[in-house]
Amino acid sequence: TPALRFPLTKEKERFVLYESTEATEVTLRIMKYSEAAFNALGIVSIEVEGDMLPPPAAKEKKIEVIGDSITCGYGIEGIVDVDTFTTAQENPWNAYACRVARALDVDFSLISWSGNGIISHWIPEDVNEPRNDEALMPEMYFYEDYSADFRRNKVRADYIKRDFTVY
Repeated sequence: TPALRFPLTKEKERFVLYESTEATEVTLRIMKYSEAAFNALGIVSIEVEGDMLPPPAAKEKKIEVIGDSITCGYGIEGIVDVDTFTTAQENPWNAYACRVARALDVDFSLISWSGNGIISHWIPEDVNEPRNDEALMPEMYFYEDYSADFRRNKVRADYIKRDFTVY
C-alpha cells in the first residue's frame, strides 16, 4: 500500500520519499499511477544519505498484462455517477492486474491505456460514429514512448522501440 502519493503540479519538483533520524534499511517502490495519456514522467536523480544497497532480487516469475482502463485502475477511487474523473482517482495498484501479481508473488509490467483496444477505441454507446482503428494497442505495444500525440495530431514520430530482451 502506498505510503505517499504526490500529484505532479510543476515541470520539475523535488520529493522526500523517506526520512529518519536513525540509520535503517529501507526498500522503496516508485510507481506512476496515471497513464501516459495524462502525463509523462521522468526521474532526474535519487539522492541517498548513506549506502545505496542493491535492489531486491527479481521474483522467480514475471507477468505482463496488456489492457485498457480496467488494467490502469481508471477511476477506481472515484464515486460512480458522482465524480468527474481526475488522475487522483486512478490507481493501478488496486486494480486486478497488480492484485493478481501480488497474490501470485510475481513481478509485473502493465501495458495499458484507457479506451484503447485491439480492434477499436472505446466509443460511448450514445455516440454514432464508425469504429476508430488508429493507433491501437497492437501498434502501441512495440514502443516505449508511444503517446497520445499520434491520436491528437496524427503525426508519426520516431518512437523508441521496446527492447523485449529487457524486463
